[in-house]
Amino acid sequence: MAKAPPKLLTRRYEAHRLLSWMARMQIRYAAWKDARAVDKAQRKFRKRSGGHQ
Repeated sequence: MAKAPPKLLTRRYEAHRLLSWMARMQIRYAAWKDARAVDKAQRKFRKRSGGHQ
């Protein structure tokens, strides 16, 4: 996240858990997008090279 959340939110346990869960989801989504881009690039390379590596 670009900016730290306000202290008012992070003092409450439930709010802290929600924010940390959302941060984890952001990281997982970014990793999924990266992995998907790699898979697409590999498929494109295989298709272009006729299936031979």
